Amino acid sequence: MNIIEVIINYTVNNYSEEEWCIYDSLKSVREYSRFECIEGESISKLVNLLPMVKDSLTKRILIEIIVNYLYCKYDEGEEVLLFDDNEKLLDKYIDALAEDEISINIQDAQDCLKCFIALGIEKNKIIHQLLKKLDKKIAIKILIFLIDYDDEKILQEFSEICEDVKTAHRIYDRLNILSTFILIVHPLCSKYESIYCVSTQYSDLINAIDDWGWNTPGGANYLIEEKVFTEKEGRILEHLGELLCKNVDINSKEIRNLYYEFFENKDPYDVMFTLP
Repeated sequence: MNIIEVIINYTVNNYSEEEWCIYDSLKSVREYSRFECIEGESISKLVNLLPMVKDSLTKRILIEIIVNYLYCKYDEGEEVLLFDDNEKLLDKYIDALAEDEISINIQDAQDCLKCFIALGIEKNKIIHQLLKKLDKKIAIKILIFLIDYDDEKILQEFSEICEDVKTAHRIYDRLNILSTFILIVHPLCSKYESIYCVSTQYSDLINAIDDWGWNTPGGANYLIEEKVFTEKEGRILEHLGELLCKNVDINSKEIRNLYYEFFENKDPYDVMFTLP
């Protein structure tokens, strides 16, 4: 018996709505990456615990563990033995999200719903449930990475919300790229990178520079075609990439001037949130 199964047994044997340590122990289980190493019997205990759970946060994380396990074991057919109706499990999960929308972790919700899709739940059912039970803004946040824009059936059935989600996705991409761009080209942001409070996907300046992906002519074309950036903006991103490939010092005037060339003395936030 591994440590995760020990935690599961402890959780089941000591469950109480009053004990927050149960939530913490479940969180440890969810963050355990090797679900395939957990025995089905241990997960069955969590499935049996589910009807007793009233707290929405605990219920949410419990379902995330179960669904992640089912996804890992999907090819083995073991999911049938553990939970015979994934649609009912989905209903319980979205109800738990709706009970406490403020505490929703968007990434966790997206990951869990992707597992539901992999287990055979139709995407349109998930979209319908999210729009029916959650605030529209929160639903859009969750749907950003769930909607396939090549799926004509989804686009037709949810045409209005799909347009909102697509716009949100474009804004997300724009913000993500520009926050990294500013970290590299703005002298104060790079100087104080250790306390840089604008969110980026990179832990430090060196990683941001190494991973800058627009370093060849035409490299930003898809961003221009998707109307995430204007053509002028796209060429500036490429120019930065060209300079970084040549190992030009980021404190050089040539790189620092890219900030002013891009934002043109406008409010940076106005520019960041304005699509072409």
